[in-house]
Order: sequence, then structure tokens, then C-alpha cells
Amino acid sequence: MDHSKDPGGATNLDVTIGGLSANLGRPATNAEVKTLTLLAFFAARADFLKRIFASRP
Repeated sequence: MDHSKDPGGATNLDVTIGGLSANLGRPATNAEVKTLTLLAFFAARADFLKRIFASRP
């Protein structure tokens, strides 16, 4: 969803365009946010968590 009154921009499955951009390492498009699937959501979260915990001692 992309509401003009929402400063976070496009959001799908509780993932904002900014969060998806950070995860992709490049600017995400509204279309990428809109077509984000549940499987891709969990895959992205898993990769994100691996990066966080891999950097811990």
C-alpha cells in the first residue's frame, strides 16, 4: 500500500520501501514492494537475521 499521508512510503507485509531498499542494497521500487510475496518476505528476513547474528562475537 502506498498512501500519500504515510511518510514511510510503500509498505507490504509490514516491509517498507526503505527497509526493502536496505535489504536489497539498492533503491527498491513501488512495484517490488507491491509484489513482495510471503516467501520472499521470510527469505529476506532470514538473510537479514543471518547478517546480524554472524557479526556478533
